[in-house]
Amino acid sequence: MIKNNKIKILLIIVLIFIGIKIVKEIKYRIDMKNTKELVMKELVERYDETFEIKRTTYDKRKEKWMVEVYPLENNITDETFVAQVTKYDDVIENYYIRKITNLTTIYYTPIIKKIFKETKLYFWTNLGNYSDKKLDKIKSVNNILNDLPEKLSFHINMQVYEDVTSTEEKKEKFLKKVWKLFKYLKSQNLKWASIYIGIYNPDDLNEKEIEIIKES
Repeated sequence: MIKNNKIKILLIIVLIFIGIKIVKEIKYRIDMKNTKELVMKELVERYDETFEIKRTTYDKRKEKWMVEVYPLENNITDETFVAQVTKYDDVIENYYIRKITNLTTIYYTPIIKKIFKETKLYFWTNLGNYSDKKLDKIKSVNNILNDLPEKLSFHINMQVYEDVTSTEEKKEKFLKKVWKLFKYLKSQNLKWASIYIGIYNPDDLNEKEIEIIKES
């Protein structure tokens, strides 16, 4: 009889633990669903774009949901960004920088290719905004360059992977290209523009970096 009671008590304890685990799992799934819906709602309102959620996890230590999101517009290929949701339901994300960088790169790529032609280089851009006008929902850099160039700062970082300095002739040829790009940026009446150029030894590149340069 005592043995049977012990078995019953043990069984009840096991069932309680299973029940607690099931309740926790249900709550976790509900919280995850609500988090996804919150992130999607916030992103659509901020950017007027469509997104896809790739992965959602919970950081117990920081008490934050981490949502990995993929933008379906703006030609950002296979690149995700992270939205964090705090316990106060604040959505903190880093898509704006990714979007602006991508849009400015799309805009300036044909210009840089035309100026530097066969030069082996890789570049990325950054666009700052000093106006009260929010740029979250822009679809093209053309729009804001036309609307408020005097409120924008543009920075280009360029990595050159070939010998452009060993002779005076090479230096002069390369500097003429840089000057041409400078004059183009000046003609846009930007509040501020800067060009940073690093020159690297192509022998130091690995295969992956070489492919990136070829694609760019």
